[in-house]
Amino acid sequence: MSPPFLDRFLAEILGLSKLPPYLPTLYLSLAGFTFVHLVLAPWLSAKLAPDAWGALRGKRARNNWCSLTLFFCRYFIWDTFDAIINFVDAGFVIHGVACTLIYAMSFRPFVAYYGTRCLLWEISTFFLNIHWFLDKTNRTGSNLQLINGIALLFTFFSVRLVYGGSISYQFFLTLLGAWRSVPWSYTFTFGLANFALQGLNWLWFSKMIAAIRKRFGGDERKQLIPEHHTPVPTESPSP
Repeated sequence: MSPPFLDRFLAEILGLSKLPPYLPTLYLSLAGFTFVHLVLAPWLSAKLAPDAWGALRGKRARNNWCSLTLFFCRYFIWDTFDAIINFVDAGFVIHGVACTLIYAMSFRPFVAYYGTRCLLWEISTFFLNIHWFLDKTNRTGSNLQLINGIALLFTFFSVRLVYGGSISYQFFLTLLGAWRSVPWSYTFTFGLANFALQGLNWLWFSKMIAAIRKRFGGDERKQLIPEHHTPVPTESPSP
């Protein structure tokens, strides 16, 4: 059960009338993700991959490893806090904040049709995380990583840029048609987040291509994925 004052604040002040019944699930999910990140992931990593885990140096490197184990139970609130506390790049913070606002405000309810479809953008994150782990387990530049890199670029381009771009355009048209019937804060937040997340998708895709060229275009072995990971798509979906 959540405090009554919080239910009233969300439903009456913020207009998120459909969110209060789901708050207990939200609390449990956030607690579960945090437990996996801080407790379960370090323990399992030390047991199942002692060499790779032991080779990680510094708090940031081990945090990145543990955060990637949360892919299958990814949650944007957790992702936002993680991006801010363990700050590496402004793009990750923008992604987390934008997605948190978008999916929270959809409980008005508003544009839920687009929210569920944009979650498909995260398909590319499977291959992104595999690349990161291959780097950390001494498989950088291997044939397996090359194949996975091709799959990553294909899914990222087709799901996030082509399909995602189409969904973002349709959503923008829907937002323009409904802007008179929703608070200005919704129009501003959803419109700005839509542009920001699509911009991040193109930026991250260009970085992936550049990194693959450096790695497989010569003798020098470069890391495809930086020390932090790209979110969903979010990373990064817009509604």
